[in-house]
This record gives sequence, structure tokens and C-alpha cells, in this order.
Amino acid sequence: MAAPTAEQVPTWLTAAIAALAVILGAAATAIATIIAANKKVREVEITYLQRLQESYLENARAYTNSIYVPIAIAMTRLLSAFDQFRLNRDADSEDSASLLRFKDGMSEFVAEIETLQARGAAAFLTTALEDELEAFVSFVRNSRAATSPKRQAIVRLSMFGVSTQGALHSDVTIRQAYLFSQINILQLAPARVHVLKDQMLAADPTSEDFETALIAGIGTLRLLIKEVTLGTQARR
Repeated sequence: MAAPTAEQVPTWLTAAIAALAVILGAAATAIATIIAANKKVREVEITYLQRLQESYLENARAYTNSIYVPIAIAMTRLLSAFDQFRLNRDADSEDSASLLRFKDGMSEFVAEIETLQARGAAAFLTTALEDELEAFVSFVRNSRAATSPKRQAIVRLSMFGVSTQGALHSDVTIRQAYLFSQINILQLAPARVHVLKDQMLAADPTSEDFETALIAGIGTLRLLIKEVTLGTQARR
């Protein structure tokens, strides 16, 4: 059968095709405009947040000498006290005097930070630094009399669209949570486990757990302090 000629194509069909083309073209243009607008809005938001963050840090820098430097000095003293204790411990594992001196150093650190906090220092700390410092001071304070490690992991469980979270304290259950979190890569997994936070709450000052947590905590705090005092150069 021969294809219909232009004269044989109904007028209404030609008009409908033309109208559909106009609609599709308008839709494509509208979508492109929306995408471009959203991109522009996102760029403006990012710029605003960057300026807000810089302003936030600039205000915090005004308290460098009165708050941030004293915190850094207190941490340096604590780490120096631990290094001295570790040196004496390695030389004589039965040197209880060096342990007592280090515990005194732990108490002095906690007292210095609490003094700053009593003067309202927390009001001028960045949120991240305030949270980390509070957790670290609690760790040092609780570790002074600790004889065994105390750990806590915040875990979120999601199943069939419903989520719940709680704290785990047993090393066994925490390891299981990390193991179960590996199934998150399976798209059809009925449940998903996320370890949101894992921290050492206390540990025997003579233990490897304490040393690891102490060094990691001080490292994190130093970086957060440098982000205020040095800005973006802190991570370079």
C-alpha cells in the first residue's frame, strides 16, 4: 500500500503533531530552566554557607589567645605528662610513682578545661570543637580511676523503612554491628546497620586502649583548633 501523501494526511493530525512538538519543546525548555535555576540556587546557597562559616570562624578567632591557645597548651602538657609516664613505664613497669604523677597531670588538665568552661568558654567554641572537647575531657576524667576499658557505639538499625538507634557497650556486640554493616552494600538486604559513632569512654591509663584514644583525641582537637586559628590551611 502506498504511503499517504501530504494531501491525504488529515488536517487535524498535522495540527496535533505540531501542537505536540510545541508542548514538548516548551516542556524541555521549562525543565532546562528549572535545572539551571536549581543549580544557581545551590551555588548561591554554597557561597552563603561558606561566607557564614568564615564569619563564624572569624568571630571565634577573636578568642584565640583567651580560649583556644590555653586549650592547646593544656593538651600539650597532658601529652607531655603521658610521654614522661610512658618513658618511665618502659624503663620500669613497676614504677607506681610515675603513674601517680601522670594521674595528677590528668586531673590538672580536667581542672584547666573546667575553669575555662566556668568562665563561659563554651559559648565561643565551634560546635564540633565543643562536642569533641566535652567527650575528651569526660574520657580523661573517667579514665583516672578506670581499671578496664569502657566503650560505646551509637548504632542505627533500619528495617522496612523504620529506623531506630541505640547505644552498644560490649566489644562483641560492637564488632557484630560493624560486621552487619557490611551487608549495606546489598541492595535487597531487608535491614541496614549503621555505626554512627564509636568512642572509648574510659580506659586504664596503663593500657593500649587509653594510649590510642588519648592520641586520637588530642589529634582531633588540635585539628579543630587549627581550623579556627589557621582557617582552611589547617587541613593542607
